[in-house]
Amino acid sequence: SRRCRKCNYKESITSGTIFHHLRFPIDKALYILIVTSTGRKINISELSRKLDLRLKTVWNFHNKVKEELSYLKSPIKSNEGWTSLIITPKKRKYK
Repeated sequence: SRRCRKCNYKESITSGTIFHHLRFPIDKALYILIVTSTGRKINISELSRKLDLRLKTVWNFHNKVKEELSYLKSPIKSNEGWTSLIITPKKRKYK
């Protein structure tokens, strides 16, 4: 994390990324990200069982990744790679 010297504000290491406000382990989120972005067909309930996470948690993060992928599918942004999938632009903030 980073801390401002003037106001002592502490910023999370995940702020500005797709992992912002994540409430489950980041390694599991990265696994969901990789499986979703590679286009492998996997059942959400199977993924939930495999990662030992609730179905709704996996479903929500899977949809978050798919939404980010839809932004990358435009012709202008097609060569942005993994960095663009993880790091979100300022105009797309996640709740």
